[in-house]
Amino acid sequence: MPQNRPTEPITVRAAKEIITEIDALASAMDRSRNYVVVQALEQYLETNAWQIERIKDGIAAASEGRVVAADEVFPASPPGMAGSGKCGSFSPSLRPAILMTSSTISPSTTRLRPRKSTARS
Repeated sequence: MPQNRPTEPITVRAAKEIITEIDALASAMDRSRNYVVVQALEQYLETNAWQIERIKDGIAAASEGRVVAADEVFPASPPGMAGSGKCGSFSPSLRPAILMTSSTISPSTTRLRPRKSTARS
């Protein structure tokens, strides 16, 4: 954390096990408890901001009709496996609700791959 940013103290209650883990990590990193907690808070805020932005992008894409059917995203499981059939282990009643937008799926951030575009660059 850069020292030139203004700071403000806060108080947080956490389970003793969490405090023990924070202290062990701080010791292993040769850093303070405060450093570890601030790093964790920054990562939490960054991750959640990213997720909220992707959700907003997905809602906008769905509103514009840019969606991929669940059957295209979740291929059928082999016969005899749990959830065999379309949409893997998802219940058929959930299929209409499972929509993935091509703008929110990235191979670098998830195991799912975006819909292949037919347009050539």
